[in-house]
Amino acid sequence: MAEQQFYVRRGPSLQYGNDPVKDVLDMDQVFSLRGEKNDERLVRLGFVATVSPRAPIVECGVCGAKFITEGARESHGRRRHERSTDEIVSEAVRANANQIVRDMESKAVVDATGTVGESEDRKIERAEKRINEDRPLYWEKTEAAVRAGDAPAVEVEAAPVAPRARKRPKVRNRKG
Repeated sequence: MAEQQFYVRRGPSLQYGNDPVKDVLDMDQVFSLRGEKNDERLVRLGFVATVSPRAPIVECGVCGAKFITEGARESHGRRRHERSTDEIVSEAVRANANQIVRDMESKAVVDATGTVGESEDRKIERAEKRINEDRPLYWEKTEAAVRAGDAPAVEVEAAPVAPRARKRPKVRNRKG
């Protein structure tokens, strides 16, 4: 039997493991749980979900990562495999000044203070709002919500209990 596969349901990314470079998974990326400490919580709260057996799996041609949608694979490619800002800047230095300005504007490069512009902030907020609407987290399933009575108790399947045999009352025969 094949190992159960999961995908990142909430994003834009999820660090699964201790390495902040190798262990970053993108939205809709397929992976296997490794028995980490918080695996149950990731599933219960909706950060990850099981991959449907009917889901078409698509693979990144560069790194081999698997995804449940074409769009997720394309987004991963743009995010992980496009040229770095350093490569773009070193190439731009050889170009003329006007070309440098156009490249910086088109790539939404972070300004000299290290902050992201307002338009980038609005773009991020819209993306987060869309994710919250499309893929809400299951906050009502947190342990605190259940303890406070704000949520239904977590369903636990128990082994069925066999009914106990009822004792019959003793009946005495009275002859009389």
